[in-house]
Amino acid sequence: LLYEIVDLNFVPVASMNGVQYGTLAEALTEANKAAGEYTITLLADNAEEFEFAQNADVNITIAGEGKTFTGKITLNAGAGSLTITDATLTPSNADAKTIVLNASTAPNVTIDGCTMKNTGTKGAIVWGQASTTNNKVVIKNSTASHLQYLVGTNQGGCVEMVVENVAATDMAYLIRPMKATKVTVKDVTYTGLTFIQVKNSLGSTLAIENVNVTTTHASMPPVTMMAPDTGNITVNYTITLKGENVVNGAEMTVDTEAAWFATAADGLLYEIVDLNFVPVA
Repeated sequence: LLYEIVDLNFVPVASMNGVQYGTLAEALTEANKAAGEYTITLLADNAEEFEFAQNADVNITIAGEGKTFTGKITLNAGAGSLTITDATLTPSNADAKTIVLNASTAPNVTIDGCTMKNTGTKGAIVWGQASTTNNKVVIKNSTASHLQYLVGTNQGGCVEMVVENVAATDMAYLIRPMKATKVTVKDVTYTGLTFIQVKNSLGSTLAIENVNVTTTHASMPPVTMMAPDTGNITVNYTITLKGENVVNGAEMTVDTEAAWFATAADGLLYEIVDLNFVPVA
């Protein structure tokens, strides 16, 4: 006679390698035990809020399978990579953030094929609370609406930021890279209050390619360069424009780039580099 005791109250919310877990945090903790590639599948909508320190050589994909995640994952340290695919990400938690970078190191974060939305034009999908020195944040092949930022930063955030193939509507900003040294925005359709706000980015680059942007702010151009926090630091920010763009209904090219930018303080410099330029001598 054989029998198995089954907890009838157990409701799995995630699975990995055929094992079901009662929380997403438990599944991530299990994946974090050894180096490797892991896929965690969401089995139900999820509102967990927890902290996680990901080990090096651990690459985790959370396959949303169309489920909604309204919780918050705070990354306190780590390396490796954390990817979320095919999920609806709604930062409706009290902190209004989905992923928080909260240490000087963090895994690379990728959001791929997701729907990102909120109500009231607030919240961020990825928020850099600390000056992270080793990671890259990529948001691609996704849609967004009614958010304050896709990626926003407080004291620093990621080193590299990429937004590619994204349609975003009714936003406050697309991104707010404060100390990211390399920022790329490509194949983006956008409507919102303004587009990009940059600050404290000495020697950094911002590449904007093939975007269709409509902003609604009465006086602020799409890209605003803010003054550094301390001292009279000159920010040399190389900004690259390529392709035709739409801003407030007017067609823009690299020949009319001046209307794209606002400088909030003296001592800030920017250079426009035409990617179509081919030197011959």
